[in-house]
Amino acid sequence: MQALASLYSANASLIKPINKKGKTDYLVSVPCTCEDIDNGTVGYFHDTPYTVKAGDTAGNITSFLFSGQAYNISEKLMAGVAIIVHLPCGCYSALAAGQSQLVTYTVQQGDTLSTIADLFDSDVNSIRMMNTRLTVDPEFLSPGWVLFVPMGMKQNNNQEQGERSKKTGFALEISIPIIILVIGGLILFFYWKHKSGQSVEDPKELKDRSISKIGSHGSKFSHKDSTKDLLPYESERPLIFSLEELEEATANFDETRKIGSGGYGCVYFGMLGKQEVAVKKMKSNKSKEFFAELKILCKVHHINVVELIGYTSGDDHLYLVYEYVQNGSLSEHLHDPLLHGHQALSWNARAQIALDAARGIEYIHDHTKARYVHRDIKTSNILLDNGLRAKIADFGLAKLVERTGEDDCFATRLVGTPGYLPPESVCELQMTTKTDVFAFGVVLAELITGYRALFRDSKEANKMRSLISIMKGIFQDEDPEAALEAIIDGNLKGRDLLLLLPSRSYSLSAFLFRLGIVGDTEEKMPELQLGAHTIRSHGTKVARFHMHDWIILLLLIVIDVVLNVIEPFHRFVGKDMMTDLRYPMKSNTVPFWAVPLYAILLPLAIFSAIYFRRRNVYDLHHAILGLLFSVLLTAVLTDAIKDAVGRPRPDFFWRCFPDGKDVYDNFTTSVMCHGEKSVIKEGHKSFPSGHSSWSFAGLGFLAWYLAGKIKAFDRRGHVAKLCIVFLPLLAAALVATSRVDDYWHHWQDVFAGGLLGLVVASFCYLQFFPPPYDMDGWGPHAYFQVLADTNTAQVSATTNPLHLRQSEMETVYASTEQHNDLIVRDTNRILDALEAGRRH
Repeated sequence: MQALASLYSANASLIKPINKKGKTDYLVSVPCTCEDIDNGTVGYFHDTPYTVKAGDTAGNITSFLFSGQAYNISEKLMAGVAIIVHLPCGCYSALAAGQSQLVTYTVQQGDTLSTIADLFDSDVNSIRMMNTRLTVDPEFLSPGWVLFVPMGMKQNNNQEQGERSKKTGFALEISIPIIILVIGGLILFFYWKHKSGQSVEDPKELKDRSISKIGSHGSKFSHKDSTKDLLPYESERPLIFSLEELEEATANFDETRKIGSGGYGCVYFGMLGKQEVAVKKMKSNKSKEFFAELKILCKVHHINVVELIGYTSGDDHLYLVYEYVQNGSLSEHLHDPLLHGHQALSWNARAQIALDAARGIEYIHDHTKARYVHRDIKTSNILLDNGLRAKIADFGLAKLVERTGEDDCFATRLVGTPGYLPPESVCELQMTTKTDVFAFGVVLAELITGYRALFRDSKEANKMRSLISIMKGIFQDEDPEAALEAIIDGNLKGRDLLLLLPSRSYSLSAFLFRLGIVGDTEEKMPELQLGAHTIRSHGTKVARFHMHDWIILLLLIVIDVVLNVIEPFHRFVGKDMMTDLRYPMKSNTVPFWAVPLYAILLPLAIFSAIYFRRRNVYDLHHAILGLLFSVLLTAVLTDAIKDAVGRPRPDFFWRCFPDGKDVYDNFTTSVMCHGEKSVIKEGHKSFPSGHSSWSFAGLGFLAWYLAGKIKAFDRRGHVAKLCIVFLPLLAAALVATSRVDDYWHHWQDVFAGGLLGLVVASFCYLQFFPPPYDMDGWGPHAYFQVLADTNTAQVSATTNPLHLRQSEMETVYASTEQHNDLIVRDTNRILDALEAGRRH
């Protein structure tokens, strides 16, 4: 023992015997210092003097006296000369906190990493980390190799695992209750929606309910013939409300509930139970219009005529309650639609609206017991439901006409809206069904051109021009098609439009028939306006259908948390690599906590703003779902690649050696870091850039979404739209650039991260939405599927929604050279063919 202490220049009391396979070896504790030995080699060594004996060689001294651990003994030895033997030591600072002993061990025959670890109460992974030569083949050991073995690492690892488990447990203590609360909240929400859905009052029961007697209100009507006028309506059992009910339904006729106004009064949105209604509040001097609507709408029941639910009177006002038609008037969709929160109507949608309006007008003309003339057909009196199907409204000026051989009836006063009145009505006060047909022709012209019926002359600002005068000029032009094409609404796509243009020989029915053929044989669905599917009406259905998608999102969150907790792969970092890894450590220009703000919360705010304007839960839900999938999938892919690649960051030198004193393995020149473990761990996560991938995943999805909403690819060359689309991408690019400027990433890391995020965002967007350049690119796939299913069900359930009579003749107004001839033709076969075409 004393001889061993003398050989190693050690304290004999610090030498401990160890038993290895029945053979006694010794563990010699010696002090080590960092020194510069010959040839400029810097490292940790223990120096011991040795007097050369006769016959000694460098190999003998190294292999037999010092177990192969002597470093670089000179071959030129002389007996009796004292030399200094350098014995390599491992770097203490590279060990875990609290580690104080590192064994320099020579591999012997039959050794494995496991047996060596057991011998010194060490850990296999710790041995691998201390000896970079083992990274090539960790299971291969060659006798004579010198390894650095950290002693007592099992105990230290147990402590670290305990601390880590505490941290993990703490994280789980926080995350698990949050997840449980979220899931519980979703379950309670769905349960509440389900129960509230069951409690909705049956509309049929609501309609059969009798609230009060009309006699209590009759005395308040100003006209003496009120009782007479009410008799036909009473026989149809209308719903009579109390004034208190309507006040409660409309929040006491709050101004925020007002959805329309005119000379008759105002229209308010209301809720009667769970039913949405529109309440028209009329002035008491409008009782004539009030009774006109009562008499007609209680007898007219058609899918293209607005439905009257009930009425009441009181407080010097008269009230009519209608079904609520969600998408407002046709006028709002044709004239400055964006100002009213609507998308411009597509050609197919306009064709369908024209057909619906024509059927509604035809019904009140020819398929009711009494024939009625509306007398105020215009775009503001054509309402659109959630599928952009048209309904004729406002029958306050409607008049009963006799079914006689007389073509003309005469009115005592001129009624209607300027721009929609035919010359005969203006000059001769004529009132026939042809009056409505003429006004409908103006509506058709508005659908094609987007102009108003009356508009200010561009040449003479103090004069007004009528759309009819423009259309007459077109038909008299040498090239009517070219003239009409020049004033077509700029929002129309123009496909097959010229095939639909009516020549002078076409009757209105023939023109409508051609509209119907093209509109109903289109391969794709008509572009319909979002707006009627709210969270309240459809939220439960949408969320329940996509419940599995939300569960997958929760799993992605868990996976990403695990990927951030585990230790990344530590790629070999040598001394000669430090030139590219010596950039200074800087703080983040864009902190990590800011990334979710602009990559997730900002798009969510934009989605919500669009929802509150258009009220479509399908668009909101799928936008949120697509965004979250884009960000979370990108996060999982990014963190998985980071852990697998383990590329060092540009500032890795200062993470590894915060004091600037770099230390390397003597044999492999691998770094021997002595910085903070968490900082070093983060230093091995350079590729790809997480900030870049997250930014392009969230803002890239937003760019796709905006491109679809503003129709950036409508082939009209609006540069402003491109600027809006590229703005989120510019923000993402600036964030990515800051990662290179901060020396947190190499440029390749940023490029790969941005590309990864943009690709994932594109796939996720196209999973839920059509491409922005598609004609249906403004809405989600699910919305069009719902509309298709609804239309299929309606067609299957209704074989003859118009109740057409086989012998009816229609009188239509057709444009001729004199513009006032009438053509009488049988249109029932055309309409029947049209209905058959729609069914097939």
